Amino acid sequence: MRSLPAAGLALALLAAWPAAAWDDHALPTAAALAELAEVGQAPVAVETLDAFLRAEGERLAPVLEEEERWARAHLPQVPPRPDALRFDPAAADLRGSFVGALRVSPRALFASYVQAVPGRAGAAGPPLAWAAASTLTQPTYLARIAFRALAAGDRVAPLDVVATASDEPDYGLDVGLFSDSGTPQGARYGFGPQPFGKPGLDFGSQAPFHIGFFHERPLLYWSAPFLRRAYPELRIHQFATLARFAFATGHPYWGYRFLGWGIHYVGDLTQPWHATPAPGAPLASIVAKSALDLVGIHGPRQRLLQLVTNRHLALEAAAFTRLWRELATGGRDGPLVTALRDARADELLGPWRESDPRDVVSATAARRASSTDAALQRALPQRWIEDPAFRAGEPGFPLDPDAELSPQQAAMLDALLVDLFRDLGAHTRRYARAVIAR
Repeated sequence: MRSLPAAGLALALLAAWPAAAWDDHALPTAAALAELAEVGQAPVAVETLDAFLRAEGERLAPVLEEEERWARAHLPQVPPRPDALRFDPAAADLRGSFVGALRVSPRALFASYVQAVPGRAGAAGPPLAWAAASTLTQPTYLARIAFRALAAGDRVAPLDVVATASDEPDYGLDVGLFSDSGTPQGARYGFGPQPFGKPGLDFGSQAPFHIGFFHERPLLYWSAPFLRRAYPELRIHQFATLARFAFATGHPYWGYRFLGWGIHYVGDLTQPWHATPAPGAPLASIVAKSALDLVGIHGPRQRLLQLVTNRHLALEAAAFTRLWRELATGGRDGPLVTALRDARADELLGPWRESDPRDVVSATAARRASSTDAALQRALPQRWIEDPAFRAGEPGFPLDPDAELSPQQAAMLDALLVDLFRDLGAHTRRYARAVIAR
């Protein structure tokens, strides 16, 4: 099936994409949960992952087995976890057994730290280098963010734990997990070949865990069935289960940290470019450009790929820059912070349900994809989103909203981000309530 034109272009589009949905999830998470009573105000004691596993390994083992049974029953697109990876509470390497049971990267560092969010005092502590928290290349946006190291027993505010953890899955948790990743874990984990994304990028192999194309057109699924192999629902449910277990067994630090990990994947699914491969592009155009590419006329497809990439990255850069500025200047009443804190949609949507990642979160983002793309074309500099010679994300092609947007464009951009952030805030709170309440 992959030889068909739509499949060829879909695969190429996905290969061109970064897999992170929002630059620095800690910022919107902190804003969305700032007034949620369920998160609590009392500081919690930092605990290492090894200490948590030593204390609760015996009780955790059946929980992880039940989690695997749930995944096999409800997520048919996810290859089953090999039985050899069952968590063993008597293992000499408890962390290794835990990591294998979850099928996350054994290179993940699980450092104890908090990320400084502008506008919050945060925890005191010595600076922590990016390389002590992540196995990946430091993204440009984090150059302005400080990390503070924590030690076991330090007291830290729950909101700081959740916000920091909500960015952590982009630090290498899902990298190198496929049979063609060239890693030992990829050979053992049973996920098979990487369905989409770009393995050559240090973060490219995380794409199937951070993207969910659950509402595509039937023709595209027929011609590119690998698009269905997306796994964010697995992570969202895994980390909700672990957070509830940690809270119930008296480990609030890990309850909040697992909660933050789950929030990351919920947030990823609110990004329209993670809900459909090419927002605003008619399927007929996708097929035609791919057909030309197959007969040696590569320009039309390459231009479309670059424009999709530019718009994806431009939306993220603009969102991060403008939200950062509001928070840094104490803008509790700024439009983006207000949208993230707007709880009116929470009640309308009702309590979080297991099916919501697909049926509500991703579905809403997919419906908004075309209108979001059209709004970007009006709100951003034309060279960012209409010029295929502009190569966003590469050296020499900066995306600087503060420097290049007119006041009119800034107002239009804020209006677009308000809609997206209102959804992001509502889903973040709904998921958090459901996890903490049980």
